[in-house]
Amino acid sequence: MLTKFWESLGEGLSEKWLTLLGPSLVFWAGGLFLAFGWEKIGVWSSWLLGLAVAQQVLVLIGSLVLLMASDAFLQRMSYHVLRLLEGYWNSPFIWLKRLLIKRQKSLVGRWELQWQGLAQKRSSPGLSVEEANRIQELESNLHYVPSAPNDYMPTTLGNILRMAETQPRHKYGLDPVICWPRLWHLLSEPLRKELGNSRKSINESVEFWTFGVSFLLWGYWSWWAIPIGLAWAWIAYGMILDAAKTYADLVEAAFDTQRWDLYHALHIKLPISISNEVSLGEKVSEYLWRGTLPDNIKFKHPKP
Repeated sequence: MLTKFWESLGEGLSEKWLTLLGPSLVFWAGGLFLAFGWEKIGVWSSWLLGLAVAQQVLVLIGSLVLLMASDAFLQRMSYHVLRLLEGYWNSPFIWLKRLLIKRQKSLVGRWELQWQGLAQKRSSPGLSVEEANRIQELESNLHYVPSAPNDYMPTTLGNILRMAETQPRHKYGLDPVICWPRLWHLLSEPLRKELGNSRKSINESVEFWTFGVSFLLWGYWSWWAIPIGLAWAWIAYGMILDAAKTYADLVEAAFDTQRWDLYHALHIKLPISISNEVSLGEKVSEYLWRGTLPDNIKFKHPKP
């Protein structure tokens, strides 16, 4: 009966359910196995197979509801977990946040010194393969931190996403927090799709990480759950960082290539040079936020 039940779900649905409920299924199945072992699970399986068809269906539906409820709950929590991983901590953890930000500043300072030393040798033939690889690693590390130390966050993930939130402001004077809702509607459909997919990947990875941390709770019944949960969370955090880097690159690319569309949509004359772009961008951000615009900034309406 169980085989017929799963076949009745239809072709391709098993893969869909596995994609949707995979972490939840692994959490419950793996945890129950560690807590009770094959012998107990075998007893439950025999009990389930001995039930009437209607009772088997009810048990399976109840199991699916449990999996879906677990997944739905963590989806709702993913935003708050992401903020926690970024380092948006309040009292009583302010002291830890300040300590870790100080550590981040020290670490970035060491990266800059190493990069400067290797950059001076880059033009000479004395740069080894290891040094060339190291300078590429340093450039990547420095790229994914905010330009201003005052914007640093206490975690690596926080710095990556803060970079995406602040870099356009430093480069063009456009505050992404203010301008992004306006710019979003002007982006090309492929870019919007890529941004949506990357943001979804971040949320899914955060959910995966949360399941890994939650798996530690099974350590009450089996100590094996602790190393498994830690490894799970470590792998998931790496997935979050990779997804966050992709998202940050796409946000920066959107401002690099599409910011002119924002000026055109606002009927504001484009900056005439790089030197005055930051100043004009700051005024545009203030205009969008407060509705004020200096008299020397004129609207440029298209001809009928």
